[in-house]
Amino acid sequence: MLRKLILILLLVPVGFMVNAQESKPIKVNLVTGDIYKVELPSYKSTNHTWFYEPVFDSTMLVFLKQEYIEPVDKTNTKDEGKDVFSFKALRNGECRVRFALKPQYGRSIARVENYWFIISKK
Repeated sequence: MLRKLILILLLVPVGFMVNAQESKPIKVNLVTGDIYKVELPSYKSTNHTWFYEPVFDSTMLVFLKQEYIEPVDKTNTKDEGKDVFSFKALRNGECRVRFALKPQYGRSIARVENYWFIISKK
């Protein structure tokens, strides 16, 4: 019985299976060549980090970098910083990017943000 349970747990996909709070898609209109920054609230004291799901077409939208912006008041441990993800629009089309807030060393997902990029030619 234990072997069957272990096998079942190993077969469960690790992706963004979500029972967490999930947002409706935020629509973003871009023109090819535009750089867009997704800013998400981050509380480092909770040990949660934002991750993005790279399921978009990288010939249409490319991930540039992720950075953390410190809170304004560093003495207040509950102050909110920002995780910032930068993307560049390469060609016209539509694609979705999902962001999950989860513990750095865990599987549970606290929150999911969805972005829908609509890219047009210059």
